[in-house]
Amino acid sequence: MRILRLAGVLIALAAALVAGPAHADDPGLSLQLTIGWDGAAVAGSWVPFQVNVRNDSSSRDFSGTIVIRPRGPSGGAAAGTSNYGTTYAQALVLPHASVKTVTLCGAYTEASGGGSGYIAALEDRNGTQVARSPIAVINPGRLAVGLLSDSLQAGAQIRDSSIQVASVGVVQLTPQTLPGGAALLGGLGVVVIDNFDTSALSQ
Repeated sequence: MRILRLAGVLIALAAALVAGPAHADDPGLSLQLTIGWDGAAVAGSWVPFQVNVRNDSSSRDFSGTIVIRPRGPSGGAAAGTSNYGTTYAQALVLPHASVKTVTLCGAYTEASGGGSGYIAALEDRNGTQVARSPIAVINPGRLAVGLLSDSLQAGAQIRDSSIQVASVGVVQLTPQTLPGGAALLGGLGVVVIDNFDTSALSQ
């Protein structure tokens, strides 16, 4: 009887150990990563890494870190600074039943070792990954266009224009979202000002 009881305990412990890692991801947490300006950017420039985070839990708040990592050619996420790029992190507190968008600015360079995009992950206070985004990449053949315009049709007109590139990524900017420094403006291939009051802009 003791042997059977001990065997039952051992089986239960083994099952718990096997099942444990499968619950690392929190189904109430999800995130989506986008890079650059409407999926486009100038290679070698500083670009926005925008992470949209959802906490669908009805009672559990999240407190931890957003981590954005480059991926190596084998599919694994690189740590720190490597041939594939730099890892970025920012603390995040997200109450239950809420959504937050976090934007980090960083360098997106062409990977010298054959990197394959970036992922964003949520890590709890213990450093355990609880959620991760799908892979995000920049389309190197896409022209990044920043648009300052009072017209709602201007963006569509630019996308439909006969520009000699494979595709165009257009992001509508405001005086608040237009980058205020040369480094961040360098991620845009073109800035279009159309029917816009430029006195609203700083020097």
